[in-house]
Parts: sequence; C-alpha cells; structure tokens
Amino acid sequence: MILNFPYLHKDEILYSGIARYFDYLNEDRIKWVTEHLFSSRGFRSTVGFPSGLNNLYDNFPKGSPYTSSYLVDNHSLYPLFRPFINLLRHEKIINDMLFKNGKGIMTRVGAVASIIPNKRNLYYCTSCIKEQMDQKNTQYLDVFWNRVHQCPGVYVCHKHREWLKQTTFSLDEINQHLYVSVGSLIDASKLELNGVPIEENKINNLHARIAENVEWILNNNLLPRDLNYYRLRYMEYLKLKGIAKPSGRVDVLRLKELFLANYPKEFLQQQHSYFDINDEQTWVQMIIQKNRKAFHPIRHILMIMLLDDTVSDFFTKEYTYSPFGSGPWDCNNPVCSRQTELISINYSRDCKQEFGDFLCECGFKERRYLNGKRKVLYFGQVWEQELVSLIQKGEGIYPISRLLNADIATIKKYAQKNNILGKWQPPRSYIPVEKNQNNFIKVNHYNIWKDSIKENPHLNKTAIRALIPATYTWLYRNDKEFLTENSPSVSSQSIKQEGKVDWGVRDIVMLKTVKLILKNWDKDNKKPKRKTKSSVVKKTQKFYWLYKHPEYFPKTLAYLESAVESVADFQIRRVKWLLNNDFKKRMVKEWQIYSRAGLRSNIEERVKIIIREEVTLHNIKVSKVMPVNEEK
Repeated sequence: MILNFPYLHKDEILYSGIARYFDYLNEDRIKWVTEHLFSSRGFRSTVGFPSGLNNLYDNFPKGSPYTSSYLVDNHSLYPLFRPFINLLRHEKIINDMLFKNGKGIMTRVGAVASIIPNKRNLYYCTSCIKEQMDQKNTQYLDVFWNRVHQCPGVYVCHKHREWLKQTTFSLDEINQHLYVSVGSLIDASKLELNGVPIEENKINNLHARIAENVEWILNNNLLPRDLNYYRLRYMEYLKLKGIAKPSGRVDVLRLKELFLANYPKEFLQQQHSYFDINDEQTWVQMIIQKNRKAFHPIRHILMIMLLDDTVSDFFTKEYTYSPFGSGPWDCNNPVCSRQTELISINYSRDCKQEFGDFLCECGFKERRYLNGKRKVLYFGQVWEQELVSLIQKGEGIYPISRLLNADIATIKKYAQKNNILGKWQPPRSYIPVEKNQNNFIKVNHYNIWKDSIKENPHLNKTAIRALIPATYTWLYRNDKEFLTENSPSVSSQSIKQEGKVDWGVRDIVMLKTVKLILKNWDKDNKKPKRKTKSSVVKKTQKFYWLYKHPEYFPKTLAYLESAVESVADFQIRRVKWLLNNDFKKRMVKEWQIYSRAGLRSNIEERVKIIIREEVTLHNIKVSKVMPVNEEK
C-alpha cells in the first residue's frame, strides 16, 4: 500500500507527483519503487500519458480521491487531445491508460504521426517555481511540473508573460523508469531561475493565446467528438465571413489568404503549421473537408482562434449561420397570422447574394433575399380559398388584388385554376366604349382583329399587331385566349417581300462564322471550355435561326455535329492543356492531373489510358531538360 503519497496540486502532472514521492522515499532502487506503485516493474515513466492507473489506484489507501479517471482528467495531457478524437479511439486510449503498459497510446493519440512534435524535455516557468516556493515554505518538496507547460505548441507562460525554459536533459536519454522532480534539479543547480519576459508583439501575443486556450481545454473536461463535428462548425463560421456559400462550397484560396494574413510566417513555422499558399493540398483546407483523419489539437486551436477568437466561446456557444436572424418570422400571406419557418438558405449567382426559402403551415412559400426583395413561390391553399370566397361574394378584381397583395395577372391565373374566371372575361361580342377626340365611340376589337387578318393574309401576328396596336393591347389584356386562337398560323408567318431571302447564302455565311468561333475557341478563356452545340450557337448570336429553322442550315449543323466535343474528348483536351501550361516545366503525377482537371475515378477507360500515356511522355520530356534535383 502506498502511504504518504504527496498531494497533487492543480495543474500538476502525475509524473511530477510520483517524482516528488521518489524524493520523499529517498530510495535508490528505482524499479523497486515502480513495483511498489504499480505492482509491476514493466511500467515506464511517462510525462503526458501515464498508464497502469488502475494498478496505482488499487495501491492507494481506501477512500483515496485519486481514482483512475480523476488522474486522467486532472493530471495528464490527454484532456488536450480528447475533444479531437472520436469515441471509438478514445475508448481504446482510456483502456491503454488504465490497464496496459502504455506502448500504443502515443500512436492512438496521433502524436507519433503528427508533424507537430511532442516535447522531449521538461519545461518550466521560473516565476511559477518561485511562486510555489514562496507559498509553501517547505523548500522544494511542493515545487512541481505544470502540465500546461509540457503541452506541445506551448512555449510561454501566459500567467507571467515569460518564455518557458527547457531542462538540459532529454527524456529519451534518461532511465525509462526514472522520475525527475523540480526540487532535485534545483538542489543540483540544474535549473536556471532567471526569467525572460516576452516582448509585446503580435507573434508573442499569439503564443500567449495558444497557452491560454490549451489550459482552458485541459481544465474543462471536454468529451470526444465525431471528426465531422468540427468541419460542420467551421463551415458555419466560414459562411459568416463570406468564405463559404450556404451550400457549403468553400473558397479555398480566400481561406488560405485569411489564415496567412492573421498568422505571421515565423509564428506558423514555430508551431510546425506553415504552408505555401500555392500548395494544392494543405492542412487548412483538409481540416474543413470530410475525412477520417484526426488533426492535432494545436491546429484545431489555430483554426478556432481564426474563426471565433477563443476556444471557450467555440465550445460553450452554439453558432449557426443565419443571415435572416434567429426568428421567429411572420408569414407574409395577408390572410394568415401564423409564423413561417426558414427551410433552407442558398446563394444566388445571378443576384450575388444569399436567399432563404420560408414555408408556412398555410402553404405560403416565399423566397427572401438579403437586400429585402421577396418572391412568392406558392400562395398556398388558405390564400386560394380566400380568393374563391371573395370572388363568390362579388368583390371586384382590383379590391381583391389589394386585399390579397397580388397583381391582376396572378388573381386571374388562380381564378382560372379554380374555374371562376368567367366573371371577369368579357363575352366575344362585347363592344367596349372608348373615348376618341372628346366623343365616345363603340369599338369592336374582335371584328377589327379578324378583319385585319383577312385583309392581310401574308402578314404574321407581329405585323398585324403593328397595324392595330390598340386592338392587340385590349385583346391581350382582356381575352388572351381569343388572341391565341385567332392569330396567323406558323406556316403563314413568312412575310412576302420584294427580295426573297437566300437561305443557302445565309447557311454559308453562318458556316464561316461557326468555323471562326471554333478556331478562336479558347483564346479568351483562362482554362479550356467544352465545345458544345448550344455554347457555339450562342456565340453566333443567331440562336433563333438555327433552332427554329434548322432545315435552312444543313451545312452549318453538319459541321457543328462533327466539331463539338464529347465529355471524354473534352477531358483529354483539358489534360493536355494542363500538361502544356500548369505543368510545363515540372514533373507531374497522375493524381495531380486528376485533381487539377476535376476528374473522378469513374471516367472512361480510354481517358485513363491517355492520361497515363501523356503523363509518361511529359515526364520524359521534362527529365531531359531538367536536372533530377530540381524536380518539384
């Protein structure tokens, strides 16, 4: 049984407490003390991730407060890593710390594979040690190693604004069962107790903020979370900053620019997290993507500091991107008093702004833009029922339009849908009274329209309209159905003119235009664009001719069919363009081509073969003119 085990101070690592117990026993037999503590000599001294904690607890007196879980939460470095590890891996790590000898803990935590290294020496703050000595008047028995100072990425004491000092010996070089206390090093005059205050500048302040955030995570017992939790949270903040669209599409370049603008290069290099903005794959963009990879806590802290300033706000306040506020929102249906619900947020490329779709229980669906504009998508059953009720009561169309907040055309549309439009449709024999030069005359627009068509059988609808614009306007507003039924047919819409159109000549001219367009196809584009029939025709500015009268352009359309590209042909052309431009003077790998060209693994087999061949030929050419040591 372990007796007189020292009291573990707040923020003290278990390693430090055991080291002080060694000093208390004054025992030279290191392995004997290890066996005394853990009932086995196989447990090594570990600074951040102790193991065999159940054995240690079993050797404490009954009622000891130092349970296994208490030691993990309050006297190890694991709470820093736990929030960024999924539940399955967390359970395995806890099992290793409680029951096993700890050989696999560092690998499971991800510290072995991470670019950010663990500290291989013990670190201390001179002011912290002096403060501990002053408070306790027991020489060096109560001076301890502070756990936040042993965390990776922490290089300053944020409480005293001093640089941490590194001990002179490496943990890898001493006996793996030895525990070194602060007091023993002071006795041996191996600690330098003259502090070095940090200067007030941006880099040093960032280091202090890192230390503050690390300490907050260590002391707030955060639980393990799914890896995509952080991706979704980061996405909400990126939407707020305008870097991500409501759909989740991220402007990666803007994100990298924002990151490098907020964190100096020297600081990122000290934190082993610097990247080149031109790199295709960086940890900054990977941390906001769907993946199974866990990222180091320091990198998560850097991202949180960028987006939300402090980890305390990030973990204690739930933030959801809502450009329209938090609600509730009133329904804009004039005959509904309920509150509507925001069902989706999206981005309009045409308007260059976000819009939200709102749906009410009454069926009224509306699209609202950030600039205040609104568009009704569905009026809903309640609105339509009110419309029918008002019409049946004998209300006029204009009062109904004002009451239901809709234009006349919409009122007529829904009245026709409910088969009650007849009240507002004038009879075909109706003769309106119009004012003409201070005299009232009766005008029968139906007869005028019919007579004009009979008198001008060679004219189309547009030409007839030009002859009698007032009649056309009246019929269009009052009886569009009559206008549709009594207009010249398509076959009679060719206007007979003195000079007949030579469609053969037009076909030849159009063919030359199309060839010229295709010849200069990618001249004004920053990257290749696929040659499709519709995209070529749009550039001719004669879209109507080719699609409404294809029989007049046989040569042009035949050439177009032979010149347009299939998806596979375009993919091959784009790959060749990339090799000749983006990778002109450097070696390239197949995956880089797939990534840059936006290709997936399910492309046609012939495209894969051509990519493989083109990459091989390209690399052979580059290797002939570029020394091997200059390859990128």
